[in-house]
Amino acid sequence: MATAGGAGRYRTNGAVYARDAWNAVRRHGTTASDRVWNFLAAFPALVQGVYFVLTGLWPVLHLSSFLAVTGPKTDTWLVQTVGLLVFVIGAALCVAAYRRQKSAEIAVLAIGSAAELAGVNVYFVLNRSISAVYLMDAAVELAIVFVWFYAWYAEARDLTRTAPPAGAAVAPAPTAYAAAPPNPGFGPNGFPGPRP
Repeated sequence: MATAGGAGRYRTNGAVYARDAWNAVRRHGTTASDRVWNFLAAFPALVQGVYFVLTGLWPVLHLSSFLAVTGPKTDTWLVQTVGLLVFVIGAALCVAAYRRQKSAEIAVLAIGSAAELAGVNVYFVLNRSISAVYLMDAAVELAIVFVWFYAWYAEARDLTRTAPPAGAAVAPAPTAYAAAPPNPGFGPNGFPGPRP
């Protein structure tokens, strides 16, 4: 049962969310590259989350192919532990993208983890501790950081375009907000409530 309008309707119907996301991308830009950049700017957490989920699960699900590409490792347990941590970060970013959350905490987690992984990759490749193939991952991580900054820039640009002109009359803010309709099965903070 979807609620009428607002972000609440996406909690129960992922298909509506996907359709609205694609329509928002399709409305802006005419070329394929415009559509790609608009999608990246609209959903940086989703892009990074999917990449982190896939790269995090790879050493856990198929260690032999991971080692064949990245080179031999002595501490495979550490490789799998880092893989699971990257997976968890990716899953959190996917949830944030699904719920359309763009909080400072999500941005710090996303940009910090991508920048840290890129820095570690470059540092240890230059020290010849790991294979040069990690430079490709570092490039992707730096591209992810760029996408986050591009998303902030695009959002700020769009806000300034829709801002009322200086001196224009602005409608007063409402004094009270209507309470959100109850969402059965979920507590007041959006997490699942107790089972009967």
